[in-house]
Amino acid sequence: YLIPNEYDELQEHFADSPLWISKPGGGSRGNGISVIDRIPDKSLKSQRIIQKYVDNPMLIDSLKFDLRFYVSIMSLDPLRIYVHENGLVRLATEPYNDNFENIENVYAHLTNFSINKNDPAFKATNDLTQDGTGNKWTHRPFWPWLQEHGYDPDQIRKDIEDAFVTVIMASREIFLNQPNHRLSFELFGFDVMLDDKGKIYILEINVTPALGTSSELDYFVKAPVVRDLFNICLLPKPNEA
Repeated sequence: YLIPNEYDELQEHFADSPLWISKPGGGSRGNGISVIDRIPDKSLKSQRIIQKYVDNPMLIDSLKFDLRFYVSIMSLDPLRIYVHENGLVRLATEPYNDNFENIENVYAHLTNFSINKNDPAFKATNDLTQDGTGNKWTHRPFWPWLQEHGYDPDQIRKDIEDAFVTVIMASREIFLNQPNHRLSFELFGFDVMLDDKGKIYILEINVTPALGTSSELDYFVKAPVVRDLFNICLLPKPNEA
């Protein structure tokens, strides 16, 4: 729900969930995000997004996590979408179940890297041979981890990619109204969460996904994203160069 615009709809459905996520409209890097159990004041003037909290998340070693996917739109007509083969797994730093009732503990409830990197418990991965440990992974060890824990990684990946297409198709008319859309391309950062049944949730879509690198693991994922994006959008036909 986008408030204050959709405050009445939020009020009607607020009792449907014990917890909600509140985040500023157009925010970034986890700034201003909180878990709430009381409806915001109706007099609130600043734009905020209030979304239902997933209270049965899939956990890795008792930690919440989300998945970052890099998705490029190269054409709207015909619709042409690319999902990069790799991405990031971003883990919280404090056990979820131990802190479920402590909604102020952002290190247990929120998976934003910009928040969790400030926790002394955060473990960065600079050695790629250690991928699959610490609080940030690539996708490569994640899919085998899913299978080892009784999930179907192929079906989950298919569900995720179907959701990407659905979201982009739902936004297509808005994109078509943009000036010069026929000469444009875009890279988005899709953030996905899974619950303990393997159901997927699109948390948010970032229009300016961070491409800075703070570790060798970041560089391993993001450098190919940038390379592939330029190759796709700037080279109209193969050539020797």
